[in-house]
Amino acid sequence: MSILVGKSTRIVVQGITGSAGSFHAKQCLEYGSKIVAGVTPGRGGIVFESATPIFDTVAQAVKATACDTSLIFVPPPGAADAILEAFDAGLKLVVYYRRHSRDGHDQGSSRAREHEGLHAPHRA
Repeated sequence: MSILVGKSTRIVVQGITGSAGSFHAKQCLEYGSKIVAGVTPGRGGIVFESATPIFDTVAQAVKATACDTSLIFVPPPGAADAILEAFDAGLKLVVYYRRHSRDGHDQGSSRAREHEGLHAPHRA
């Protein structure tokens, strides 16, 4: 398997102010990952962990920080929109952390697969 994230990867965390997003963002920062932005609609302008700016949209984060990868920690009902927002903003790598899906299916990636040009792998 190829290494998809390296020292030069610039990460935006969608859902950074939620419990899962903030927990994993802190872990990534401790590991040394370059988290350059967070996105939580309605919370733009605040700062996470005294260093990471938070924006209202991924497009704003990309413009301000030149991030190229997204980690998504949002509830399943909002996952598809978050995935599509990341790709629409021009990000090349998007990682969605699935949590608490009621029926065991990845609600986010199944809807996102419908997006033109996006080929997400099917999970059984």
